[in-house]
Formats: sequence, C-alpha cells, structure tokens
Amino acid sequence: MVRFRLLFLLFILLATHSCKQDGSSSNDSDSFDEDTSGFAQLETELKDVYYRFPSPGEMFRFIDSSGLQFDNTLLLPVKNADNYLDSKSQAVNLGIYVADLAYITLFQRYKESMDYLHVIYILSEKIRISSAFNKNLVIRIESNIQNIDSLKVISDNALTSLINYLVRNNKENTFAIISMGGFVESLYLSLNLVSSYSSENPTIQRIIDQKIAFDNLIRYSNEYSDDPNVRSILEIAEPLTEFFNKITFIEKKTKVSKAEDGRIIIGGGKQLKINEEEFYEFKTVVTKTRKNFIQIYQN
Repeated sequence: MVRFRLLFLLFILLATHSCKQDGSSSNDSDSFDEDTSGFAQLETELKDVYYRFPSPGEMFRFIDSSGLQFDNTLLLPVKNADNYLDSKSQAVNLGIYVADLAYITLFQRYKESMDYLHVIYILSEKIRISSAFNKNLVIRIESNIQNIDSLKVISDNALTSLINYLVRNNKENTFAIISMGGFVESLYLSLNLVSSYSSENPTIQRIIDQKIAFDNLIRYSNEYSDDPNVRSILEIAEPLTEFFNKITFIEKKTKVSKAEDGRIIIGGGKQLKINEEEFYEFKTVVTKTRKNFIQIYQN
C-alpha cells in the first residue's frame, strides 16, 4: 500500500512536470537518494549526449482547457494494460498512460486519474522502475502539498531521479521507449483538442514546433538502437519521422514591439509552418503511429 501511494504521488508529479531550462539548477538541495545528482552528471553518464525533450505535462502547458470539453474516448482504456505482456509493449504504453494522466489532470478529472494511476503503478512494477524512488518523496510531497512552486522543484528532481536510475542500471533503452510513447500520445491528444485548422491558431503552431523536441528524442533513441525493442519502436515511428523531416523553417519578417510592462518583444525570424493539407496529414500519421504503439502485444 505504501508503494502504491508513493507511485500515485510520483506520477501525478511526472504527469504535470515542467522541464527545467538547459543549464538551470534547482534551489532545492534535497535529493531522493544519496546517489541522485543533477543534469550535469547525467550528461556525463550518457557519454556527453543528452537530448532535452519535454514531458507530457510540459507539452500540454500551452493548451487552455477552459473552453474545451474533456473527451475520455481519446484515452487508452485501462483494460488494455492486460494485453501488454512483454517489456517493449509495457514500456511504450506506460509512456502513453503517463501522457493520458497529464491530459486528465489538465481537466482536473481526479476520479479518472485513480484508474490511470493504478495502471501506471502496475506497469512500473512490471518493468521494474518503481525502486528509483524512496519513501522520503512521500514526506516531501506531504510537507509541500499546498506549495505549487515547491512541488515543481520536487517534480524536477523526481524526473532526474528516474533518469539517473535508468542510466545507472543500464536502462537507457527503457527510458527511450517510455519517452517515445509519451511523446506520441501527447501529440495525439493535443491534435485532437484542435477542432479545425487555422493558420493563426497558436495551439497548432505550438504542436508543430515540437518537431525540434521530436528530433532530439529520435537522436537520443538512436543511441540505443542496438536494442531490438528500441529499434522496433523507431521503425514504428518512422512515418512520423519522415513527416517531420518534410517540415522546414520559413523566414518571417522580424517585428519588434513593446509589452505593457515595458518588455521588448522580438518576433519573426525562422518559424515552422504547415498548411491545412499538411495539418490533416500530420494528424493521420500521429494517429496511425499511436495505433501501432497500443497494438503492440507479446511477440
């Protein structure tokens, strides 16, 4: 029961986690275990090749849910978890369930979150990553439950602790697979929150801007493509990779403006753009990739 409680709190944090800026550090010096260190040491352990890509929670940060309706038909049903019997399907769909949880918390649907937290706990146990965290995490969360800023710091450290654990235990391949599942599911949910295409829709722009993060994730995953499970996930995601590779930057006229608070805002420069046809192609490719992920069964 204690371990379930720990994972419950942990994945709430991971689902709503916002990645730290490159080179930044937490003001909270506490760590989850004596071996946990910051991103600098992690980069060394990854042979100086660590690529930053956002968590599901960060990908949903730009979405204003106030005028949107929660749609549970978009979520991966919890009953599907029983179908995932091998480590590859368990890891990629764990990432999908974490993204679904981020979507659920975006709409503050706490009842549904219980079912998804339970599935996340079960899959985490099956791929043996729950031991990445100790019980001190529960105490810290309970002490800071009303302090949003402190919880953000804790979530930053939680993600670092998870990555360090996977790296130190030669499970970078597992992290790559989990991240790929979460990333594709985040794209899928985000695209389905957009009712129709508009060249001026800021949400569409932010979604397509994820090309850079996706490229980073692919490069990171390719570091471990000698693992047949990682290679298989990359092959499934290849149509999405090909689509992103077709999207190019366009030059926009630089605009300088002044905000009400006096800040100077510089806009324009290079920007990714897609037209209406490309948008619906994007949606189709993401949906097919996601379908192939959730249909991975034991093989």
